[in-house]
Order: sequence, then structure tokens, then C-alpha cells
Amino acid sequence: MTIHEVAAWVGCRTDHALRERGAAKPVALFIAEHRSALMNAACLLGGRDASAKVERLAERLREECRLTRSARAMLDQLLALLMLEHVHDPERPEAAYFVLIDPADPVVAEICLLTDGLRDAMAEADALMAEDRPAEPAEEPTAEAA
Repeated sequence: MTIHEVAAWVGCRTDHALRERGAAKPVALFIAEHRSALMNAACLLGGRDASAKVERLAERLREECRLTRSARAMLDQLLALLMLEHVHDPERPEAAYFVLIDPADPVVAEICLLTDGLRDAMAEADALMAEDRPAEPAEEPTAEAA
């Protein structure tokens, strides 16, 4: 899918929005393709509220023409949930959900695959955003360095 096809998919019109949507494309496509599985995994690991956050994230990525700070924060939270970052904190709801999962359940392997896929999509988006940033001007040597 070209950047212009992605732009048409979400209704983007400006060149800046097209570039930023290009950077968001890997994440938006991954979330769209795995929406149901991500919602189920989030529900298993964090309850209905976590599943609802995935739904909001999917809608935000579909509707917006760029990867906003709030969307990035939601992605980071989802990745932290999938990576089990808070399951050892008894004050967090994830701890209670985690103990209910049988490690031998096939869903564990699926969650691992989703985690890897999301991490890869986020890394690809980061790389695309870095490519789109203007290069920093080189510092001129100071008189002391000469």
C-alpha cells in the first residue's frame, strides 16, 4: 500500500499528514489486522477496561492521519500489558488477571506472537519517523577546536 493509498484510506489531505501517516502505517495496519486478537489478549491480561482501550486505540489510528503522542502512549501501554510488565505489582489489576492464565494454554503463545508483532510494527514506525525528520545541522568548529 502506497502512502497515498493510506492517506485515501483515512482521508488525509496535507503532505505533512501524508508523511506522518506513512510513519504510523505499520502500527495502524498491525492493529487493524489483529484487532480482535489484541482485544482478547488485553481482556485476558487486563480486563474489559484494557480491551476497551485497544478498541479506542484502533479507532484513533484509523481516524487520525498521524501517530499522535496520545496514540503513542496508548501503544506503549498496550505493549507493556502484553509484555507483562506490571504483573508482579499486587496493586495493579494485571496481577490478578495474570494468575488466572495457565502457562500451558495455547493463548500464551498467541500473546507472545502479538507482542513481537506489535513491537516490530512500533520499531518500523519509529524508523520511518526518524527518516522523515530533517537532519540536524552540523555544528561549526569553535575557535578553541581549531
